Amino acid sequence: LGVLYTIHSGVPKSFLQFFQKMTVSEFFGLYKALNATSERVLDLIEEPGVMNSAEKRIFSYLITFVSNSRQDDLRLFLRFVTGSSVLLGESIRVLFNNTEGLARSPSAKTCSCTIELPLSYSTYPEFEQELSKVLASEGAWAMDTI
Repeated sequence: LGVLYTIHSGVPKSFLQFFQKMTVSEFFGLYKALNATSERVLDLIEEPGVMNSAEKRIFSYLITFVSNSRQDDLRLFLRFVTGSSVLLGESIRVLFNNTEGLARSPSAKTCSCTIELPLSYSTYPEFEQELSKVLASEGAWAMDTI
């Protein structure tokens, strides 16, 4: 009873009826279903149709990054791309650009669940370091374009 009361106390009144009918076991089942795993996130990523060799290389870097990510990093990745740190069933589109130098940085559009990746990474460690830095940055969570 204590766990359910604690859960119910944080639920908005408009959702209370739904959660009052839910058992602890059902609640944790829902939590588990929404929890990010590498496999589940990979299932969301749409492979672009026709890709040139540079796009294939960068796409493979993204797949490797997601495959190797810990759960906390997957949550950051999902939040960066979709606006939510849990699985909501949205597919993730991948686009590419030709930015280089200081302008080069992965970017995302949460409204369309799209990640845009520069093609100028020459190695996976370079890609991984820059994407990890973006995900860890406070500035990554600021909405700066309308």
